[in-house]
Amino acid sequence: MDWGSVIAGAITGVVGVAGIIGTAWQGKRSREAQSTDLRASIDAAAENLRHSISVEDDRTKLADKSRIYAQCLATLWEAVEAWLIHNASSGGERAITELKTARALTVAANAAYSVRLIGPPDVSRLAGKALTSVRDRDSFPGAFNALLFAMRADLGVPGEPVTSVGSPGQSADPLSGGG
Repeated sequence: MDWGSVIAGAITGVVGVAGIIGTAWQGKRSREAQSTDLRASIDAAAENLRHSISVEDDRTKLADKSRIYAQCLATLWEAVEAWLIHNASSGGERAITELKTARALTVAANAAYSVRLIGPPDVSRLAGKALTSVRDRDSFPGAFNALLFAMRADLGVPGEPVTSVGSPGQSADPLSGGG
């Protein structure tokens, strides 16, 4: 028997087996690394999705709050206008303007209650104050402006509010009596 050939064959076999074991071990390590990378990637994507949903929820809540605030301000002005028209009316139209005023006050009260439901304490308090001052020509503008400023601050709107413009030659302020 040629021992040299047997030893060479045995060494070749051992090297082959070692190569197979090494390749299998390296493949296992590669799969584990890929699995870890995939898990980290999925976790990062899930966190990103949670953050996106949270940001969208915040944006939606802010838009809803802004809409409710705007509706409250508009209905308060409508109630003031109805009150002023009612005070200027006489005769048979007085009963009609009284009903319109009552309806406008109800709508304004509902809007103010919506604000009181979602707004922080200062905005809630000022909404109630503006509502109760609708019939008071002297205190309403101050109560309305205080509410407007508080709402803007709650919404994070910077700067001073811009006065809206009425029709040409007409004031946007129903209390000014201008026209």
